[in-house]
Amino acid sequence: MAISLTFQTVVYGNTWAAVNAACAAAQNGAKTALVSPYPHIGGCIANGLSNIDQGRYGSHGFGYMTNRFFVKNSAMSGSRILLPRVSPIRAEAIFDDMLKSYGVYVFTSYPLASVAMSSAAITSITCSDANTTTFNGTVFIDGTEEGDLAAGTGTVTMVYGRESNTYFSSASPSGGLIANPPSGSTWITAGEALAGFYPVASTFTAANCYESNGTTLLPGYTAYPATAVGGADLGIPAYGFRLCLTQNPPDKAPWPKPANYSTDIIQHLINQIPSDQTNWIPFSATMCIDGKQDFNQDFGIPYQWGWPSATPAARVTILEQMFNEQASWLWFLANDPSITPAVQDYVNSWGPSITEFRDTASTPYGATAGWPYEVYVRKGRRMYGQYIMTQADLQTSTTKTDAIACGFYSMDEHTNQRLATTQNSVAGYVLDAFGADTTQNRQVVPGYQIPFRAVLPVASQCTNLMVPVAASMSSVAAASMRIDVHKANVGAACGVAAAMSVTTSTPLNSLNVTTLQTTLTTLGQVISYTAP
Repeated sequence: MAISLTFQTVVYGNTWAAVNAACAAAQNGAKTALVSPYPHIGGCIANGLSNIDQGRYGSHGFGYMTNRFFVKNSAMSGSRILLPRVSPIRAEAIFDDMLKSYGVYVFTSYPLASVAMSSAAITSITCSDANTTTFNGTVFIDGTEEGDLAAGTGTVTMVYGRESNTYFSSASPSGGLIANPPSGSTWITAGEALAGFYPVASTFTAANCYESNGTTLLPGYTAYPATAVGGADLGIPAYGFRLCLTQNPPDKAPWPKPANYSTDIIQHLINQIPSDQTNWIPFSATMCIDGKQDFNQDFGIPYQWGWPSATPAARVTILEQMFNEQASWLWFLANDPSITPAVQDYVNSWGPSITEFRDTASTPYGATAGWPYEVYVRKGRRMYGQYIMTQADLQTSTTKTDAIACGFYSMDEHTNQRLATTQNSVAGYVLDAFGADTTQNRQVVPGYQIPFRAVLPVASQCTNLMVPVAASMSSVAAASMRIDVHKANVGAACGVAAAMSVTTSTPLNSLNVTTLQTTLTTLGQVISYTAP
């Protein structure tokens, strides 16, 4: 039997930004629902990203609702300072506690089925849960990594992939691979030196990239495309499961051997094993808390290219591919006779923590004990909204009159693909990503402001939606704006804006931005930071 529920603010998603948005909206007077497509809350922060990126401002950039998370984490840890390290199970517990304390109505395992629109406004979303629940609302917030709610409107312009390095040098660009900016979007008309296809010759690694027939590429490699350097493509940086590892025997699960284990799918990784393994350390991790460590490596290339626009069923297939590769590699290192006993001993001294991710039966892709529920999505879709953030906004034109948050982490771009090629008649591959270019350091940002306009669709497309995660930005800008502290801060600002809108009966596009900024600052939001 279908159920219909009504709220003032409806937040769709389970990310940190979604949690912050829901808590901020509820704290400031709006009856708020958080509708999660997944069984668990917290996104990547509760799925292994345990050593949380701080950037140049450190804890000074946390602000408002984000800061409250760290305060709770530090109190639980007995730390006198704001501790940027957490464990997944603790992060989820903190998020649950925050949502409960602010009176947010939480619905988990409610995947989006459809979005109802009327006169350029969302009236409701309907989910494919057992009851086909409809959530009616006044203001909606898309807190997903992929921008699924915004895309579900069918009206909001959503894109993915990489723009060319000249795309935003025009006030009316054309040739967008997914869509061009709609009428009403604005941006700085300057090129983006870091944009587009970006093969880095200095990363060349000699390797056999082909199967025994000499023509079929092994999994993990991509044929060198005809795309010009700096040209547009559908490139997405690598994903991967952020494992929470331990060396504590009672808490340590063995490395799982996937049902579809095959050395073929990891041959590109086997190719990188040195002939002399004496001093080889195949992976490292960074300390989080409770003796656990955050494992962060890129896997699944180039499966992530298909993720942003994939159906839920297709995303499960991608998850299975990524799990099979990552788990196969770790099992290989721990068990294959080609690996020396010393390296195997090191690998087997580690394992997934079984006190984390206890609900693996809820995952659709065959996760085993201690394996994260979700993959780490570095970039999904992005909106082209009222203002599109580009490289210039992060590095040269960094202040905004309608700022609601600030960014402070460098442009951190991971590998998009491994390109089979030859250099000096030697076969091998190069990496494709501006972040792999160590000959220059153009990725640094001085600290920049994120405007309210960057979370708003153009009014002709939707008037009651905010998009804090898949915000209005270029692929280059997303390399910094994707950092979770940034998204969490923007999410909190959206929650405050939603509450202002519904409690004063003022449309989002008519809100007094100065009043919004004053309210945010009073609540502790960091909009502008000046180093002491």
